[in-house]
Amino acid sequence: MRVRRIYLLLACLLALGVGGCAHCKGASDNKSGECGARIKYVTIKHINESNFKTIRGYFGEKKEHQYFRCVARDAENKRGGAYFIVGLDRPVSSLPDTLSARISLVTSLGEGVQTFECEVPKHTRSVFASEIYCGVVSRKIDVEKIKAWNVEFVAGDGSVLCSKSSYMWTM
Repeated sequence: MRVRRIYLLLACLLALGVGGCAHCKGASDNKSGECGARIKYVTIKHINESNFKTIRGYFGEKKEHQYFRCVARDAENKRGGAYFIVGLDRPVSSLPDTLSARISLVTSLGEGVQTFECEVPKHTRSVFASEIYCGVVSRKIDVEKIKAWNVEFVAGDGSVLCSKSSYMWTM
């Protein structure tokens, strides 16, 4: 019973710290808007489709269980690909309702700047998640060949909430 009360108290404290971000205005270069969201880090890695399956998925269940991960992909029916794991300084649930991630990257293959758009679904946002897995799954991209990148979060009105880019992107 005591553990249940502590858990309820922690949940209430997290909810109080999360509230109050209804609309954020533009900011770039990792500066925060009105809601104060900042990108702390970006990690790029290749994640296979099997890493998103649970035991129920192996036995034929079609629904994907994301637990406390907030996952946004540029294609609906695919799961495996290059993921930009974006760590924020606040929970994902405090961001605006309509939100998308715009990922621009340059590879060593000489294809120029490629831009991908990932809608961040509202149903995957959790109070406990402060990372967004932005998946570029529509095209096969070798993570080792990415030389420069830029990640921006764009609100529904088109304003940039926060962004972060690699050192090579700024050059």
